[in-house]
Amino acid sequence: MDWVEVTDSQERKFRLAVDRSTHLLIRSVVITKDEETQQINEDVSIYSNYQLKDSVWTPLQISREHNGRRAVQIFYDSCKFNPGFADEIFDKSSLSKQGSQALAKRARTRKLHDR
Repeated sequence: MDWVEVTDSQERKFRLAVDRSTHLLIRSVVITKDEETQQINEDVSIYSNYQLKDSVWTPLQISREHNGRRAVQIFYDSCKFNPGFADEIFDKSSLSKQGSQALAKRARTRKLHDR
């Protein structure tokens, strides 16, 4: 597996483990510092039992740990992506239109704040 590590402006570390052959996410780790106690917290998610669902490889089992102790284990028996959405919502012209509308809305919001 390969690891990617990113640190944000709040000093949180995000570590992602990706399988070299499938490029699927295997593990994610988020390391944060509790400002009150100064304790370092490590939250780990482990993704397994990948299956092809609606043309997307999906982990049907997810385990979560907090500071080395298992917090939860989730088993999915079904999964659907974009159920009931029309295909044209995701075509290039529709996405361009939605992007233009979002930019126009942002510009209007900025003008209101600048007043």
